[in-house]
Amino acid sequence: MAGPEADRTVPLQARWLGGTGAIPFYAFALAIWFAPQDFREWARHALVAYGMVILAFVGALPHRLHAVRHPR
Repeated sequence: MAGPEADRTVPLQARWLGGTGAIPFYAFALAIWFAPQDFREWARHALVAYGMVILAFVGALPHRLHAVRHPR
């Protein structure tokens, strides 16, 4: 019988997608500091917009979990 650790392992594909999803955060943050002045404002807006998209997905997770646990 497997221990509780076996149920908590994250599949490789999920880790890979999670890691690549952080690339825009790093890219836009670095652009705010090191890009030419004309591009910095755009990078700041892009960073905020990408963060809002991620928060929308994360915010929907409790609703999805509730729907899975309590089907109609």
